[in-house]
Amino acid sequence: MSLFNGVTELFSDVFDEPVTLLRAGADPIDTLGIYREEPVVQNDQDGHEILAVASVLKVRRGIDHGLQAGDRVTVESHPGRTFEVLSRQPSRSPADDRHICFELRDVTSAAN
Repeated sequence: MSLFNGVTELFSDVFDEPVTLLRAGADPIDTLGIYREEPVVQNDQDGHEILAVASVLKVRRGIDHGLQAGDRVTVESHPGRTFEVLSRQPSRSPADDRHICFELRDVTSAAN
């Protein structure tokens, strides 16, 4: 048991929104998550640092339903858009109910 247990739920109660997980060969799964577009520093073709925006989904451990790279998700706050999971990022949180972070990319036009 960690001192941080329960803190994730506090954030989830405030920021969670409905998310649908679209896993290949499975029925859609409705769950909750926190969708954000966060600034990240990347290098352009010439090696210069540029600021880009990355789509990120945070889902509480235990309700992530084994989401993995290649799966797709939709988010209530962005109707009509579909995102592909690029990677599952490790968490350094010691909490049992910690968020699992997924890097996403918009594949809306590819989904239609």
